[in-house]
Amino acid sequence: MAETVGIRVDAEKRKVWNRFKNAIIRKYGKLHGVFSKEVMSAIEVRLAALEAEPRTQIPTNFSSLHRRLAAIFYDLPNGASFGRAHLERVIEKHAGGDQRTLLKYRHSLIAWDMIVQNGWSYKRCKERDWIKQAGEGK
Repeated sequence: MAETVGIRVDAEKRKVWNRFKNAIIRKYGKLHGVFSKEVMSAIEVRLAALEAEPRTQIPTNFSSLHRRLAAIFYDLPNGASFGRAHLERVIEKHAGGDQRTLLKYRHSLIAWDMIVQNGWSYKRCKERDWIKQAGEGK
C-alpha cells in the first residue's frame, strides 16, 4: 500500500521541481500514476551515490547532540542485543521522551553507525574515536 509523504520546496528550488514535473509530462503525457515512480527512481539513484561515498565528515566540534549520542552509546549494552523499548528508555534518560526526540536519536544512532538494527532488535557497534572524544566533552 502506498503512503503519502510531503516535502517543502523553497522558492528558488521550485523552478527545478517544475522542470522535473514538466519533463515527466513530456515523457508520459501525464503525471498521475508515474510521477511518484519517477521521484522514487531519482531518490534511489541519489541514495546509491551517497551510500557509495565514504563518510568523511567525522565531527570535530562536538555539539550537545554529539555528546548526548555518546552518552546514549555508552549506556547501551555492549555485545548484547536489546529491544526498542530499552533503546528508548536510554534515549529518554539523556535527551527526553518526546516521540520526535526518540525518533531523531534512534535515526542518528543508526546513521552514525553507532547501532545496527536487526529486525526487531538492535546491537551496539564498535566504538569510534570521535564517540570517545565526544563522551569526554572535548
